[in-house]
Amino acid sequence: MPKIRLFPGDILNDFLGFVIVFVLPFIIANYLLIFYKNRYQDIVNKYKNYNYKYALIYSLSIIGMTVFSAFLYGFLTS
Repeated sequence: MPKIRLFPGDILNDFLGFVIVFVLPFIIANYLLIFYKNRYQDIVNKYKNYNYKYALIYSLSIIGMTVFSAFLYGFLTS
């Protein structure tokens, strides 16, 4: 697989590769599953219990999966 060199340093290039491989698919999946054609309105109408902190749990799980995939990427490439 050819390496793409957009920046002068390895750290920036590696970070860009990480974002493309691991972060971008989550962003696209979130957009398609939640925000495309205002699907979030159906979700809000279906789950009207606003006392539970779904956003906090969801955000922490996304952050956790990102950290896990970063460690996995580092482990598999070293």
